[in-house]
Amino acid sequence: MRSVEHGNLIDDSSVELFLRKDAFLVPTLVTYWALKEEGMAFGLPEASW
Repeated sequence: MRSVEHGNLIDDSSVELFLRKDAFLVPTLVTYWALKEEGMAFGLPEASW
């Protein structure tokens, strides 16, 4: 398999590996939406939303 799911915190060395392996990144963008829209209601610290 040549994909990584939930790759939101990818760093530069990971990008290099992806390129060498011709892999695919599937970020989970809804996570950021949920933190922004619902983080406060769930008691998360302000830095999380």
